[in-house]
Amino acid sequence: MITLFRKYPLIFSIVYLFLYQGLGSAIIGGGSEFGIAYGMYHNSPHLVTLWAFPNTLSGDCALTLFIQVGLTWVVEELMVGYDDYLDNTFEFPNWFVEFWYNLVVIKTGKFSRFMQWYFEINNGVMPYKDNNKFSNNRDIDLKKMSLFQFLKRHVIKYPNEKLYFNIIEWLLRKVLRAMLFAVTLFIFVWPICMGIFASIGTKINGHDRYFNNYPEPELMKLSYGAVIGMITTPCSVAVIILRNRIYERVIRDRSFIFKVNTSDATRILNFSMPNNVEELPSQLFTPPHESDYDSTMGTIMHGDLEIEQEEEYINEHLTEEKLQRSTSSPSTSNSMVSSLPKSIIDNSVHE
Repeated sequence: MITLFRKYPLIFSIVYLFLYQGLGSAIIGGGSEFGIAYGMYHNSPHLVTLWAFPNTLSGDCALTLFIQVGLTWVVEELMVGYDDYLDNTFEFPNWFVEFWYNLVVIKTGKFSRFMQWYFEINNGVMPYKDNNKFSNNRDIDLKKMSLFQFLKRHVIKYPNEKLYFNIIEWLLRKVLRAMLFAVTLFIFVWPICMGIFASIGTKINGHDRYFNNYPEPELMKLSYGAVIGMITTPCSVAVIILRNRIYERVIRDRSFIFKVNTSDATRILNFSMPNNVEELPSQLFTPPHESDYDSTMGTIMHGDLEIEQEEEYINEHLTEEKLQRSTSSPSTSNSMVSSLPKSIIDNSVHE
């Protein structure tokens, strides 16, 4: 089925994002909210109102948004992340990945640093089919990770710490990013929905509205949860897949970095990568052209050797000068110092 849809990338992207992920999340989210609202309001002795307590529908919807977005983000990180590793997700167009790659990795500035932090490029994962593509050692056949291995690689950031510490740290990172998205969603979705709900309710006590215990609150929560799921899930899925594509591009550029002679090369080399990447061996980070590597390292080693020889020369003459200074007259010491190179004299005076 996936192979058939991939013949038409645009159609497959729409189907995967909005029908498979978005509509599925809308059904689950809306159904869950309907059940919660039924339990809260159906047999309640208090009126269900839009603003007033204790049965405030506006407050219920506000809390619902943040909880649903947080849960959706965490679940999609695990499910879609592993789905993408198995290469069962859609692909963004190359120009779209290039645009975000330049914005997040290449460019500098506060916004780029924020996007690096938000996307967590270091935690990206390449699809299994691409793992061996960037390796120089063709004798290595990387094994496919199981779901447990994937979760371990994805969640455990500090191997020396206990498991619960890594789980809590991972949850905090994901929930924080989800809440930033939830705040943005709240600004646009919540006021519009409250305006629609106000037009449905019966006016009471000034600007407040009240609803029957059934079925208005349940149906409104159902539609509200469906809207949140329909928006949140495609966005979270897009962030995860885009992060993995940018990560793959970073790996590719690091693999061929010695062929790049631009300022971008330094930028990519300095881009930190995780230490616990199980599916990426060290061969990925070595240059594929050994001649380029040897010539580069030879130049560096030659320069280091010259510096070491110069330091030995300076230290040797300084030692001789100090020994003779202690046994000779001041005039002799001064004449010896004057015979040394100027750089040595400056170092001696500095000491």
